[in-house]
Amino acid sequence: VWMEFGYTVNGIFDAWTQPRVQIDAQQLAEQKAAYEALYAMFIESGARGAAPWWLPGGFRLGENSDFGILDPDGAERPACEVLREYLPEFDAVRHDLPTAHIDLNLDSYYADAWETYSAEYLRLVKEGKRPDVRTAGTGTTSANCPLTAVGNRPYNGHNPPVYLNAEFNSLEIRSGDGPWRSVNDGDTVEVTAGQAVRCRASVGNLAEATWLAPKGDEPGGVLLAGRLPNGQERTAPIAADTPFLQDAQVSEFVLIERAEGETTVSFALAARGRADFGERRTVTLKAAP
Repeated sequence: VWMEFGYTVNGIFDAWTQPRVQIDAQQLAEQKAAYEALYAMFIESGARGAAPWWLPGGFRLGENSDFGILDPDGAERPACEVLREYLPEFDAVRHDLPTAHIDLNLDSYYADAWETYSAEYLRLVKEGKRPDVRTAGTGTTSANCPLTAVGNRPYNGHNPPVYLNAEFNSLEIRSGDGPWRSVNDGDTVEVTAGQAVRCRASVGNLAEATWLAPKGDEPGGVLLAGRLPNGQERTAPIAADTPFLQDAQVSEFVLIERAEGETTVSFALAARGRADFGERRTVTLKAAP
């Protein structure tokens, strides 16, 4: 999760005036106090680290701000004292198990999630509890995650599921004994007529449900599917179970036995018997002598 945090010591968005050449000592003190509060919170929450906005100081044109923790000449501002104190503590930070949970529904509260959930989080912390945040997809797999689509609608085969998502790190095509070639959506690739066309891929898991490598015909096993215009489908399994934010490899498989004419192939991920999901790529294979 990316959260930008920092404190400007020289205003923001206001037009430049000559007095802004000098930084007010009170602003530097308030920047330090803000950093002290933030880093104390990070340590208490069990965070593994934090990177503030921003390192170099000086007037930033356009935004008309100065979030830096260094002066323009490289000298440390008081906020650096906070980093020197707290950064070593990340090595020994505790990661206690949660004692309370907050269930998020970000599709229902996409515009006001902070207002909806922050008070409950603060209440639990003040009670001495350690809350975590989760969704209906937390701890699930491609075999048992809820088939809820974006917008809290039932999945119908044409809308994107919330807890299953993917992107291609690479999608490669090989004609006969030729080299592997990376392909993107909309590409036309020349292949050798009469030769087999093979495919392989690397795919990233972008949603909470862990992808399961297929076991027989059990529902939920994740496959790369290449769909041909004649209704045929060529599939290949991911090599191993793949948690959220990890990558799955799909070993090479035969997409077309003999290339002829022009063939359009649509690629997508599928959880067997459950849902198609993630990035789609459509590639045209054009056979040539």
